[in-house]
Formats: sequence, structure tokens, C-alpha cells
Amino acid sequence: MIASVDSSKTPSPQPQTVRSQPKMSLSCTTRGRGISPVKNRPQPEAFFSSTRSKKAARSKKAARSKKAARWAWTTSVWLWLCVVVGAPSTAYAVNAEEEQSLKRAFHFLGRWLPDAAEPLLQPLLKRYPKEPTLLRAMARLRFLQGRYSEAKQFYETSTSKEALKEDPNYTSLLSALKISQSYEYYETKHFRIGFVKGSQEAAIAPYLADALERARTRLGKVFGYTPPDKVRVDLLSEALELAALSPLTEADILRTGTIALCKYNRIMLTSPRSLFKGYRWLDTAVHEFTHLLINRITDGVPIWLHEGLARYAETLWRQDSPAKLGPYSESLLAKALEDEKLVPFEKMHPSMAKLPSQEMAAQAYAQVYTVILYLVHRKGQIAIPQLLQTIHQGSPVPDAVARTVGLPFDDFLEAWKRYMKQQKLRYIAGIMPKKHVIKGHAPQKSKEQKDRERNLWFKPTTAKELGERHLRLGEMLRRYARYQAALFEYRKAEHYLKDRDPSLQNKMALALFALRRYEEIITTLKPTLALYPSDVTTYVHLGRAYYHLQRLKEARHAFEQAVQINPFHPTIHTYLVRLYQTLGEQALLRQARDIIAILRNNK
Repeated sequence: MIASVDSSKTPSPQPQTVRSQPKMSLSCTTRGRGISPVKNRPQPEAFFSSTRSKKAARSKKAARSKKAARWAWTTSVWLWLCVVVGAPSTAYAVNAEEEQSLKRAFHFLGRWLPDAAEPLLQPLLKRYPKEPTLLRAMARLRFLQGRYSEAKQFYETSTSKEALKEDPNYTSLLSALKISQSYEYYETKHFRIGFVKGSQEAAIAPYLADALERARTRLGKVFGYTPPDKVRVDLLSEALELAALSPLTEADILRTGTIALCKYNRIMLTSPRSLFKGYRWLDTAVHEFTHLLINRITDGVPIWLHEGLARYAETLWRQDSPAKLGPYSESLLAKALEDEKLVPFEKMHPSMAKLPSQEMAAQAYAQVYTVILYLVHRKGQIAIPQLLQTIHQGSPVPDAVARTVGLPFDDFLEAWKRYMKQQKLRYIAGIMPKKHVIKGHAPQKSKEQKDRERNLWFKPTTAKELGERHLRLGEMLRRYARYQAALFEYRKAEHYLKDRDPSLQNKMALALFALRRYEEIITTLKPTLALYPSDVTTYVHLGRAYYHLQRLKEARHAFEQAVQINPFHPTIHTYLVRLYQTLGEQALLRQARDIIAILRNNK
């Protein structure tokens, strides 16, 4: 699962549109992957709930008329100017032009466009060089530019040390400054990827850069926007570093499996080396890049829409159409639709990473992803930039969706639910989630489980216990090179363990390799891959089987898929070198050899 947070450890107001003036504080513009909904806009309450009446919705819209919004905006600006800029200690005369510059600067900072905000803030800072709020604005600007030392100086000049201790943005800045001091960089025309100097992450930076460059080109056509500057990417060696660099806690990361984040105008991505078996790290990087695009296009985009669009776009760098709903997600959504237990939109705020479990987060992602799929189904891909532009022009999100699809928002969601029920989604009993297990934080077996596994006289009483017994017997026989007998026990375990656990299927593949029954390996693993499409071991064993059968193109595809999950698996690159050499792919051959050399030299 991919998740992130967009809230500070201490609550702070956030500017969302140019018409909604924030207080002059850096914390007011903090945003990460999945922007928080605008406070001044109608909130997406229980959009999946049938209890929300249209009459109530209309009354809320009426209460937020454009006239009222303009009045609130003007009042807030002048109050701010009176209290902050016109404080008694320093009587500043702010003219209309400076006022407008200030509004525009904060608007640009909120959308992570620091280069656009700087020429607006610099003249103000020259005129009011000791104004704390302007100093903090410059600190925020430098932070977004990645110029952490300068940002730290502006921060510390703006307020007392005691106040800084309570500022989560300052804490994140110090962590970013400390970590970046040990970085080296891999740069392309549009991306700057940082990682710890001398680490194995140097081996995978070219793969990451290639995926992001392709995503920039393709998503630019989908969203109608491409960043003009170099996008910064931090490739983190440890998953829990996200807790130091963002408002996420370690508990959030371990509970929900969060492994990436887009915040402070940069992408933070956990290295697949930090997780057992890796994860779809390139898709995840593109997912986070999509959040950055949306944030720069407009503000006021709520979590559900942010995440739905990011899920829609995350695979477009490698294929022409969005990915199908994964088997586990499909199963969760099928059951939720049948039981009418969908996750309300408001529970997704402020971040999917704050949901109570990985299962609920996975269901929420499935919901919002299929809402976007249905939107595109009705109006085509052009609906995406149209929707974002309508939001940017000031329409509340429900109104923007209604204008884009030509249907009231509540009716659109009801139509989505009917459409999804017509798709005959599969509920797959027993299918297991693909959890992100961080190294050093794997769940431990209970004493009862350990005793049961050691006790040969333990009598199984359930199908699962019977399956586990036959699986252990199969493993014992395979260790003693009794491969045929091991297969016999594995087949019995398969009969009782109905979920086609990829671990069991790959143990069967190892026995079949010893017997050189390569065709049978393929027929054994393909059904498993259909249910667990992100299991790296399955791809490795399939690639080996195809290679032995001289089906080289299929072997190449399997190993290249494996790289997208765990690029640190040594077997993958060894086979890719052989394949690229045989297929005459000289550029890819050099890249694979370079990666093997880096992995060997940076153990």
C-alpha cells in the first residue's frame, strides 16, 4: 500500500485558494501527498452515504456564495494586515500592490511553486527586513527549493528557539538537512535523485530516473502540465526515515505500511532494499510524482480525489492504459459494495496513512481509484484536466465533478456504485493482502505457534493446520533431496490451503527445478501470479523456467518485472546480463553489468 499524510503534528491553517488568505506562517502551507480539503469549501462529507440529502447539500452551497467568500477574503486580509504588518511595534504602510504580491506569494508557496513566489517576496523583505512572518515565508521558500541551510537561517532569525521546538516544519527541515549532508546525486534533465553516498541505492537510481522521465512525458499529456524545474527525489535507505522527514509517526508507518510520500515539494521514496521482497517501487514513485503535479495545477483537491488520480496514473509510465484493479483490492471492493460498507470520504482525511488498518486503506484506495476509472469511462481522459481546471477556477469539488460529467455529484456516485456492481467484481475467499513488511519489524510468531511447529505429535484440527503440517513435511523432504515425495506433500498442503499462497507455490517450483520439469513450473506459478501480481519470487522462478526452455523474450519480461519489485535480487541481474547479451541489447547489457558491479562493491 501506498500512503502518506498531509497534516502537521500541531494543527495549522492551510491556504488552499488565492481567495482564502492564510495567516503569515510557514506552517500554513504545509502539504503532502493527498492534499487536505479546503476549509472554506464545502467538505465532501459522507459522499458514499445515502443519508446525505440533496436539500442539505443545496443549503450548504447557498451559505458559501461567491459574495460571502469575497467578503470573508477581504476581511481576513485587512485583519491580518492590521494585526501583523501594522503591529504597534513597527508601523508599516502596506499599499495595495504589496498586499496583492503577498497574496500571490502565499498562493504560489501553497502550490509548491517557490520560484514564482520568490520575486514577490524579495521586495517585501527588503522593505521589512525584520518582519518575522516574512522571514518565515522565506524559510518556507528555501525549504521548498531544497536549500536547507538557508531555510534554517531564516527560520532561526524569525522567532525564538523555544517556539521552533514546537514547529514540526522546523523539525522536518533539520532532519532533511542532516540526511542530505551524506547524499550524492544522480541527475537527469528533469529530476535530481538523492541517496546516501556509497550505498546500493546508486544501482537503482538509473531505473528510477528512466521511469520518472517517461512518466513526466506521458502524464504531461494526461494532466496538461509538466514541471519546468528539476523535481527532487529522496531515495531513503530506511522506511522509518519518513517519520523524521514528515509529520508521520513510526506507528503510522508500521501500522499502514507507508513507504512513500510527496511533501515539501519533493518525493520521498523508501528503497525496496528496506522491505522483505521489495514492492512496486517504480509505480509508487510515479504515484507520488502525480501528487506533485496535482498540487501544482491547483489547490483545494481533497484526499479522495488526490489518491484516486494518483492511482489512475501510477502505471501509465509503462503501459498505455491504467492497471486493472488488483485481485485483493477487487475482493475488498466487491464485499464492501455487497455489504454497503464503503469507507466515507471524510474518514480518508487527512491521509490514507491515518486509517486504522492496511485493509481499510486498501479498500479506500480501491474505491477512489474506481471512481476515477468511472469518470474516465463516462467522459474520456480529457475529464481529468477539465475537472482540475474547474476546481482551480474556484468551484467546490462536488460542483466541479457535476460540471465535468453533467450529472449532480450524488447522482454520479450512485451511478458509479451501479456500474461497479455490473462489473461482477470477484470476491476471492482466503486471498491475502500484499503487506509491506519492513526489515527488522516483521511480525513475530507466538510461542504457541512455535511450539506447535516443533511438536511432531501435534494433531491438526483445522484445514489451515493440516495444510501447514503437510507444508512442513514437504520442506523436510526437499532438504533431504526427496523431491518427488516433497511434491506429494506440497500438493496435499495446496488442497487444504485454498489461497494459492505464493510461498507454497514457489516451494513447489524449487522441487520441480531439481527434477527439471520446467513446463510444470510455469503451469504451477501462473495461477499464483494472477492472484499475487507483485510477488518477486514468482517472477524470478518464472524467468528461470522460461530461460531453461529458451523462451527468451518471456524470460526477459519476467526478470524486468522482478526488477520493478526488488532490484537488489542478485539472480535477476545475472540472468538479465545473459539475456541482453544473447538478444544483442548492448545499452541494457552495460547497465545490468554496472548494477552488478555497484551491488558487489557496496555490500
